[in-house]
Amino acid sequence: MKQTAILLKNSWIFLFAVLSAFVGNAQFNLTTGYTTFPANAGGYPNLGNGTVLVRKAPAGTGVVNTIRTNITNSGLNNNIKTELLNSRLVNDFFNKHIAQMTAVKNTTAALKNRRATYTGGGIVISNNQQLNANRALLSNNSTRTFIFRGSINVSQVISVGSNKTIWIDGEVRYVGATIPNTGVSQFTPAGEKEDGLFRLLGGSGEVKNTKFFGTKRGRIWTGNKAPAIYISKGRNITVKDIEFYNCYNSISFKNVYGQSNYIQNNFFGYGQRRSIHLKASNQVQVANNFIYRAGQDGVDVDAFSQNCQIRQNVILAGGDRFQIWIEIGSSGNQVVDNVGIHTPVRTQSNGGMQENGSEVGQAPTKNNSWTRNHIFYAQDFFQGITMSSSRVINRNSISFSNNYVWSLKSSATRHNPKPQNGIMGDVRYLTRDNPVNGSARITNETTVVEQEANEVQQLIVGTYPNPLKGSHLNVSFDLKEKTDVLVSVFDLTGKVLYQREEKSLAQGDHLLLIENALLANASDVVLLTVRGNGIQQTHKIALQ
Repeated sequence: MKQTAILLKNSWIFLFAVLSAFVGNAQFNLTTGYTTFPANAGGYPNLGNGTVLVRKAPAGTGVVNTIRTNITNSGLNNNIKTELLNSRLVNDFFNKHIAQMTAVKNTTAALKNRRATYTGGGIVISNNQQLNANRALLSNNSTRTFIFRGSINVSQVISVGSNKTIWIDGEVRYVGATIPNTGVSQFTPAGEKEDGLFRLLGGSGEVKNTKFFGTKRGRIWTGNKAPAIYISKGRNITVKDIEFYNCYNSISFKNVYGQSNYIQNNFFGYGQRRSIHLKASNQVQVANNFIYRAGQDGVDVDAFSQNCQIRQNVILAGGDRFQIWIEIGSSGNQVVDNVGIHTPVRTQSNGGMQENGSEVGQAPTKNNSWTRNHIFYAQDFFQGITMSSSRVINRNSISFSNNYVWSLKSSATRHNPKPQNGIMGDVRYLTRDNPVNGSARITNETTVVEQEANEVQQLIVGTYPNPLKGSHLNVSFDLKEKTDVLVSVFDLTGKVLYQREEKSLAQGDHLLLIENALLANASDVVLLTVRGNGIQQTHKIALQ
């Protein structure tokens, strides 16, 4: 009897632990309290925009200090930590909502929990002499472990073969010649850099069972001259726990297959193009990566990639295109539980997550699913969770379920990717204040005319003369704190006439002069927007 009681007690303890773990990682699901609003855009050509569900956001329940602690103890560069701790990751209205997201909790915890250093055995490489002495062993297919330690400047790419374990336990910097773009085609007019600081080229076979691991000291930097890790024809490749800075396509998987391909727990900062690029690859798991200030894309599922999982990644201040997107014949991919966070600067063509589809003449994208993803601080057409209405997509096979778009603006642009389904909870919209019905916007892929700014006005802007005359438009503003500032002028079609970004402007008064000649092609009125540190002002300027 006593033994039975002990067994029952242990069973309850186990069940409680399981339930606690489940509740602790419970996914956000809010299905009630919505009002129906017309969508501004849809994902089907010639079908109308449909309607969407919108409501005022409930109070956030996340513990922001937990996320702050994770970042503080992440081992990231001190300047990067400062930027993250001053960003919308842990500040502004939705900070508690962001902190409650599973992707944010798990991804920042993964950064914190990386090992401080690697203490196991292997061949240590800490200078070019040791690197050059081991290049043949690195490039063959023998089973070996290499440890890059200290700080090493590399001028020649490093070829890596099968069965290797590479530990990045120091800083590896590429200082060689810029790798040229090759492979220019109709669908890649700029070509690609088909090489990298670490080069895994299968040739007539495949590079198999090679793994890259990092520590809190492990950083790769290429000065945007090259991808960091480039794999072409690989199988069972892992890249985990590494920091990447200023890299052109930080990780490129091209023709990578197998059951065990992982891109996991990495940090990407200030990339030039894509942070993660999957091309013609199969069964790659991209999980719990933190992407900050990507150049163009956070994660690009590209060119016939299949059966890949993009799960619990965090993208803060995404690039000029999209945080996550699927394109060019890719199929069977899952995008689940990811969080994208827009910032006030660099937002003109900063897209959210999109089923982008294929070019005319290419096979359609198909059978891809988008589930429980979140976009925070969305404002315009491209910053939500969308499906292109014009490209080649097998639309009936694409599924959207329980995705959320969070906005400070009561009438931000709303997109229904599958309007023929009616209100099915594909994408729900949550606003800071009570939502209102907004008017459709004139948009294109590089700019949006802002029509409303509900943010707290801490940036005092003056413009003169207005109506405009003389040789210059004078834009004066008073910054309440040091911040980045983006000044833009649009015509009423949404075309950018002028744009200037100033980094880290000091607190106090500033004056910017814009030549009238730059505005000469506009009609009667232009719109001036000034953004900085979570706030924005928009002014109409009359032209004479």
